[in-house]
Amino acid sequence: MKHSTKQPYSKAQAATTLTALAVLSPVVGLTVEMTLAWRFGASTTVDAFRIASLILVFGNQLFLGLLLPNVMVPLLSEYRAKGTEQEGWQLAFYFAGLLGLVSLILVAWVWFDPGTLIGLLGPGLTGAAKAAGVLLVRYFSLAFLLMGWSGVMSSILYIHRIFWLPPACQLFTNLFVITAVFSVGSELGGGSIALGILLGSLLMFGLHFYFLDKIAKTSNIRLLTCLKMGKEEGVLKAIRLSLPLIGMIFASQWGSIIINRALSQLPSGSLATYGYAFKLMAFVGILPASLLTVMFPSFSDAYAQNNTHEFTRLVTRSIRMSLFLTVPIACVLFAVRFPLARVLFDRGAMSGAALAEISRLFGFLIVGAPAGVLMAILLKVSFSVHNAKIPATVTFISALLITWLVPFASKAAGANGIAAAYVTVTWSGVLGLLSYQVWRYRTIHFREMMRYSGSLAVVCAGIMLSAVPVHTFVVMIDMPNGIISALFEIGLIALSSIVVVYIISRFLKIDEASEIWQYVWWQLRRSISFIKNYSSGK
Repeated sequence: MKHSTKQPYSKAQAATTLTALAVLSPVVGLTVEMTLAWRFGASTTVDAFRIASLILVFGNQLFLGLLLPNVMVPLLSEYRAKGTEQEGWQLAFYFAGLLGLVSLILVAWVWFDPGTLIGLLGPGLTGAAKAAGVLLVRYFSLAFLLMGWSGVMSSILYIHRIFWLPPACQLFTNLFVITAVFSVGSELGGGSIALGILLGSLLMFGLHFYFLDKIAKTSNIRLLTCLKMGKEEGVLKAIRLSLPLIGMIFASQWGSIIINRALSQLPSGSLATYGYAFKLMAFVGILPASLLTVMFPSFSDAYAQNNTHEFTRLVTRSIRMSLFLTVPIACVLFAVRFPLARVLFDRGAMSGAALAEISRLFGFLIVGAPAGVLMAILLKVSFSVHNAKIPATVTFISALLITWLVPFASKAAGANGIAAAYVTVTWSGVLGLLSYQVWRYRTIHFREMMRYSGSLAVVCAGIMLSAVPVHTFVVMIDMPNGIISALFEIGLIALSSIVVVYIISRFLKIDEASEIWQYVWWQLRRSISFIKNYSSGK
């Protein structure tokens, strides 16, 4: 693989920069989970939080994730290219007004009839859990309203290359939740979580408006004029582009609702432990997500230029690299699932039984982590070829499968059965969408991917086999401190896995491994050179 002499590893370095910015948010998010585990354990308060947080997840997908960036950013770019940016802002504000009206209706409904929503999302919640759920859904609905306007402003800021604000605001929101739970959690209970979320939402709105106002002044945009109705043609186009994505969001959320409804009818704490286990999968997707952010424009460019060979090469390479960054990490996390849960959650109100349940559930869910990364790539591929209908169809079918399969799995095997059903449906959706894209767009070299999958299977087998003697050794030495013992086991398994991956990848000549090692050494040399130059005053 050749690199420019001026900017070697430019895409890799861009992905590294994005990773450095993106990694803080999930790390702090995991700290939120640790704080909840310390203060509330696997209690009814956390059960209620898992149910109410579906409102926040829905708002994030609608306003900051799937819908607005993929609809408003291309439209705003068109207006700006034609020199009519003011009209683009009018369209964005009008679209925000439509979404805001729907959000106000939701807020009014939730405040005056919260029991109906709780009955839909978590019919198994009763007593204190239901009361906490009512409190949280009410205040989370206010955050949902603020997220709508922040999402529209974020889309405008994207056009002006301000990408860091949404993850920074998410980071601050998590910090507010941690601070509130630590300071007033014992007095307010679930109300401390609501306080942190509301403060974070207000800050997000304020910061987005501040930067929007600055850009408006430098771009000669009159904000009051933006409150006028956008042109009918632009509004209809925005609505037409939104419908498949809105369908995807509702179908995805319906699957989540079905899972949470089933969990709410299991013994108290099931929602909490499942949520803790699910959040641990944040360890897997950080690196591939950053790489995908960098590669997405290249997909679009290759397809727009009708360069089929380059399009296939880029998609194949992205899938190969993403799998190499995902599958070995997932294997390591599976091997250390018990000590990892102990290190993160074994304190405060968390019980030993809940820790064991988190570990078991994580063992099921981590099997689906590579499928989640693949789905993210396939969605970007679909968006790059202007086809949102097929992903929407796949998402709808997946929601139907979850609706049918999860209740049966819950009765058969409880939370473990629900996790297994979720993983099965996730992999089915990924394989279905991949098969369609291979048939329709020739997105990958099939034989090459089959050989590569075999190489990754050998890598996984090596990781798992190396973890067995490490675990036996740690048990044999019987360290007195459980947390220290767990950290020691995690460190040894991680180190042995790195050695195993290096040896097997060299033997099997896996290109992605060589590129990663070369890039790591290149970054190391740059860092050493920088330190030397800084020390010498250059």
